[in-house]
Amino acid sequence: MKAFIKKSENNVVIINLKGEVDFASAEPFHQICMDKLSKKNIVFNLKNLNFVGSDGLSSFMNTIKDLNTQSTLQFCCVGSEFRRVFAQSEIKDIAIYDDEQSAVATFQTNEKISFD
Repeated sequence: MKAFIKKSENNVVIINLKGEVDFASAEPFHQICMDKLSKKNIVFNLKNLNFVGSDGLSSFMNTIKDLNTQSTLQFCCVGSEFRRVFAQSEIKDIAIYDDEQSAVATFQTNEKISFD
């Protein structure tokens, strides 16, 4: 899995994930998310993300769960496989949008204040 990170004009961090969720990428992904992305407004674009097994998927969902306690997360371009995973996860407040622009726009009205 590869992550391509950019910031929108209203300071939202947009993470485009590409490739396969696997065990080898899970720990580096978790570490970067927790070190660099806590207390941010984040949109995860999952358009180009796939999963092949439960090992990487459970680690990925644990990262989302941990990050969700410290940041405001939105998701876009979520395929049916990930929608089923999100629906069955213990994270109940996952917001999913059809496109990146709609997900980013939600932060214009719900701006998160950070005192870093």
